[in-house]
Order: sequence, then C-alpha cells, then structure tokens
Amino acid sequence: MSKYWLLIDRSNKGLAYKAKNRTQELLSDAKTIELKNPQRDKYFRVVAEVWIDGESLREKLKSEGLAKDYDGEGARPEW
Repeated sequence: MSKYWLLIDRSNKGLAYKAKNRTQELLSDAKTIELKNPQRDKYFRVVAEVWIDGESLREKLKSEGLAKDYDGEGARPEW
C-alpha cells in the first residue's frame, strides 16, 4: 500500500500547537469535509486524505509551513 503521511513536528511544541489550532479552525469553519481514499494502516488506524471545502488539508498545512510530507520510511524531513 502506497501512502504518504503528513508530518507535524511534535518535538517543536509551538509549531505542533499552531498546526493543531489551524486544523481545528479550518474544520470548524468548513461547509464540507470529505475523507478520500480511506484505508487501514498496519496498526489498523484509519488513514485518509482530508479535504475541506474542496481543498486538501495536507496542501494547506504544507503551504503554511505547518507540515511536511513523509512516506514513513527512512529519516524524517528536517525542519
């Protein structure tokens, strides 16, 4: 199964809280929320793409510098 994770640096508490708060803000203001391509990972968690009013949450957080792509393999990206 090919998947990409959205990495939020939890070791940087300030950035992690900003990402969390921004996600909450986007979700609470949304007219529509879609979960696309839901799957289960190896720990049986649901993994899905989140789209808010037709816009990817992943791309939104990345464009604001609050997240980076990570495929779950190897070293994590540098912040």
